Amino acid sequence: MVHPDIEYVVVRSSTPTGAEERYIIGAERLAAYSRELLEGDGAIEDRVVERVHGRDLLGRSYTPPFGYYLGHENAFRVVEADFVTTSDGTGLVHSAGAFGEDDKVVTDREGIEAVMPVAKDGRFTAPVSEYAGMLVFDANLQIIDDLKATSGSVTPGTVLLRRETYDHSYPHCWRCREPLIYKGVSSWFVEVTAVKERLLELNEDIRWVPDHIQHGSFGKWLANARDWSITRNRFWGSPVPVWKSDDEAYPRPDVYGSFEEIERDFGRLPLDHEGNPDLHRPFVDELTRPNPDDPRSPEEGQSTMRRVDDVLDVWFDSGSMSFARVHYPFENAEWFEGHFPGDFIVEYIGQTRGWFYTMHVLAGAIFDKPAFSTCVSHGIVLGSDGAKMSKSLRNYPDVREVFDRDGADAMRWFLMSSPILRGGNPVVTEQGIRDSVRQVLIPLWNSWYFFSLYANAESYDAARSTSSSHPMDRYILGEAA
Repeated sequence: MVHPDIEYVVVRSSTPTGAEERYIIGAERLAAYSRELLEGDGAIEDRVVERVHGRDLLGRSYTPPFGYYLGHENAFRVVEADFVTTSDGTGLVHSAGAFGEDDKVVTDREGIEAVMPVAKDGRFTAPVSEYAGMLVFDANLQIIDDLKATSGSVTPGTVLLRRETYDHSYPHCWRCREPLIYKGVSSWFVEVTAVKERLLELNEDIRWVPDHIQHGSFGKWLANARDWSITRNRFWGSPVPVWKSDDEAYPRPDVYGSFEEIERDFGRLPLDHEGNPDLHRPFVDELTRPNPDDPRSPEEGQSTMRRVDDVLDVWFDSGSMSFARVHYPFENAEWFEGHFPGDFIVEYIGQTRGWFYTMHVLAGAIFDKPAFSTCVSHGIVLGSDGAKMSKSLRNYPDVREVFDRDGADAMRWFLMSSPILRGGNPVVTEQGIRDSVRQVLIPLWNSWYFFSLYANAESYDAARSTSSSHPMDRYILGEAA
């Protein structure tokens, strides 16, 4: 991939055997590679034989360093990508559509089918025979050595220009802290883009607190909504209620929406070991039946309807809360229709991309209404290190020590006066809690003590009053009653 507006240079260089090679590199990166490209004396600019822009290179084909997918349709040619830069590297980027979002966008646009030589366990598979069975992280050094030696499946004449370490942030599992790989998987989707405009309209019917969320983080997320991947490759979870033919020659999908429909087609419900109906795995996967669209007999190899392996994303379950919690439409129809949309929900601001969003999508798509009338959203409580407060990281003051030393009111005031009620993210520190005692609670106590000590002195007679209409006074009086 190249950027169409970047200037590239064609550089003439010599290999260790004396043969002449030509390299294409971003003009701004030429000096950075002068040591590798320049043989003998002279200036690297003297080796430049041509200057072109990225758009001049589009469509040119090239021989890949590995020949596993030679002949793959539309592959191994120069294409355009506006995210290519010359801040590092060579100014040219290889694309692998199955291993990155940006790459997938480009290969889809160019009609290049993504290939997947990596299994679920992160190890290479066929046709990458030389590294088959190796974890992708472990194979890095071996691949670089093979490129340097130009052996095996490496195309003859290809050389490794430079070997260097590139440090960058990398995704890790938030539970086990192990590194993750970007890898394309098949999924089922909800076509959110088909109802996006209506979802934006329904957002106008919701009261948001703080109000900036409506057209800020939530509104912008809705405006840029994409189709929603609702399935995961796991064992536990709500099974996708879809059965498909196991023979592509006789395709047929069946989608089920009730016990009655399942029992009608399979003659029974899935049962657990105690004989109770159970729609979870492995019991639901035991339900199979002959494919009605396959004219062959069982003796002739008639295909079978089997449930797809996927389970639903837990956010699909969460998004269904407003109706699923009362088993609507199978039960409680009258109650649900009188209580939907919900009056009030509350969660932290990150749920603008989670629970708030999935509830809004499903309610809008199914009922043409918002799922809730009012939504209060607070910020995220951060630990003393600035990261999200976490039990596993223990990046927060010990609550018992805070209560014993500073009191519960100190913690309460610290949180209630922080940006969290405006959707901000407060950092909880012991010093911050102590400051709430020194700056607020002690002056407040001193004021009360002074008043209580001298209130009935001279001619002033202090008396209890409940006449204030201020909401905070009414709240305090209500708590004291």
